[in-house]
Amino acid sequence: MQRTLGEFGRLDVLVNNAGILVPGTILEMQARHLDLIYRVNLRGPVVFCRAVIPHMARLGGGHIVNISSRGAIGPGQGPYKEPRTGGTAYGATKAALERFSQGLAAEVFASNIAVNALSPHLLLWSEGGYYFRTLGGGTPSYAGVRMSGEIIGDAAVRICAKAPRAFTGRILYDEPFLLEDGMSQRELMARYPVVSGPSPTNP
Repeated sequence: MQRTLGEFGRLDVLVNNAGILVPGTILEMQARHLDLIYRVNLRGPVVFCRAVIPHMARLGGGHIVNISSRGAIGPGQGPYKEPRTGGTAYGATKAALERFSQGLAAEVFASNIAVNALSPHLLLWSEGGYYFRTLGGGTPSYAGVRMSGEIIGDAAVRICAKAPRAFTGRILYDEPFLLEDGMSQRELMARYPVVSGPSPTNP
């Protein structure tokens, strides 16, 4: 934050994008892994928001975008057909991040600060995803995956162009948001292509 202020003199937008997923079920994971997921996915955004909000308030407003995941959506009630192999701890922190985003939005809207959560609608290629897909060797399939994260960056820019008090406390997904914001389906698919094939399940 101080480096940003030193270089630009002000801070108008914060995007909390850092995240970590440790593979495995709750029983397989060590306690230190649970602590790490919590520190990166939830505590980090909370601490960063606390740091920037006073500065944004003095400037007259700003935007905070917390990057979440479809992993925040639970599997729903049972009975279940097959066991899930992991993602519970990660999903729990993302669900908490979305609740935090809405709660914080309700706290700071009077300072003209917007707080929104934004998730990819489809899986995006990442180094972490590549690592998991190649653990067993061979060439992984990327059917249904966007090979660029440009779409979520562009969605964040559009969110931050909105009036903070009018557009805050939202749980958004990049593709539906861009369509609702006026982008055509044809333009969306041309700008952010998807590898052909069925979409894989999000963590």
